[in-house]
Amino acid sequence: MPTTQSTDRSLCLIVNGKCRDDPELIRVIDLLKSEGRRIEVNCTQKAGDAFELAKDRCTGDWDAIIAIGGDGTANEVAQGMLNADEIKAAFALIPYGTANDFATACGIPPNNPEVAIEMLDKAPRKAIDVGKVNDQHFINMVSCGYGAEITAETQPELKQLLGGFAYFVTGVTQAANIQPRTIRVTADDFEWSGEALAITVGNGRQSGGGYKLAPHAIIDDGLLDVTIVRDFPLTQYFEVLAELKEMTTNFESEHLIYHQTDRLVVEAPDGLQFNLDGEPGEGNRLEFELLPRRLPCYLPIRAPFREL
Repeated sequence: MPTTQSTDRSLCLIVNGKCRDDPELIRVIDLLKSEGRRIEVNCTQKAGDAFELAKDRCTGDWDAIIAIGGDGTANEVAQGMLNADEIKAAFALIPYGTANDFATACGIPPNNPEVAIEMLDKAPRKAIDVGKVNDQHFINMVSCGYGAEITAETQPELKQLLGGFAYFVTGVTQAANIQPRTIRVTADDFEWSGEALAITVGNGRQSGGGYKLAPHAIIDDGLLDVTIVRDFPLTQYFEVLAELKEMTTNFESEHLIYHQTDRLVVEAPDGLQFNLDGEPGEGNRLEFELLPRRLPCYLPIRAPFREL
C-alpha cells in the first residue's frame, strides 16, 4: 500500500458557513492553498447547500471534495456525492466541529490542521462502505433512542464551551428522564425484541462526542455493527457506561447486545427518534443496509480499514 502521494491534488472545499469568518479557518484555507494546490472554496449558507455542492463538484475534475466542519457537514457532503450520477473525486475531511466522531475514529486529529493536511497529502485513495437507512446514507453511525435524544437536547452554547464532553454532561443531567422504547430488531441471522433505551447501527466506531459504541467496526468489511442497550435501572447508569467501553465482537451482557450484519430492520410501534451522523430524524420502521465500498476517500492509513 502506498504511503506517500503528491501534494498537487486539486481540492474543492465545502465549508460549514457558521465558521466562515473564524480566523483559524482562514489559516486552514491558507495552508491548503500553499504548495501549488488548485483550490476552490465554497461556504454553505443554509441546510442542503453542502449536499448540492458535493453532488455537482464530485463529477468534475477535482481530486478531492473536502468537508470542513463537524459530523453533520461530513455527512451532507458524503450524501451529495453518493447521490451523484458518477463519483470521480474522493471524499476527504478536515474536522472543524463539536464532536468530529468519524474523523477522530479515522485518526484525523481535530484542532490540528497542519497534521490533518499532511495526512491528507499522504493518504491513499480507498473506497469505504456506506450505510443506508430507508432513503438516507451514512458513513459513521445512526443512534436511536436515548443517545439521539441527548444529542438533540445538548445546547449549542454548551457544545461550544465543552466540545464533545457536552454530550456526556447532558446525558448525566437527563439520566432520570430516560424512557425505554419497545423495539423489534430482525436480521437474516438475528432477532431480538424487548424494552430498549437505545440502539446504534455503525459503519464507523464512535458517536456522541467520543463514545465507542461500535468498537470493532471496520469501514470496508461489508458489515454494520449493532449495539442494543436494554432497559436498566438508573442506579446502574455508570455501570452500563463502563460496559460500553469493554464491548467485543459478539459481546452480550445483562445490559448490552453487540452484533454484526449487513442488513437489519428496526421497528418501534411508538416511534423512535434517531440521529444520523449528526442529523436528527424520527420513524417507526428503519430499514438498514450496507453498501460495500461505495465511496472513494482519502483517509489516513491508521483509519479502521480491513487488514489486507
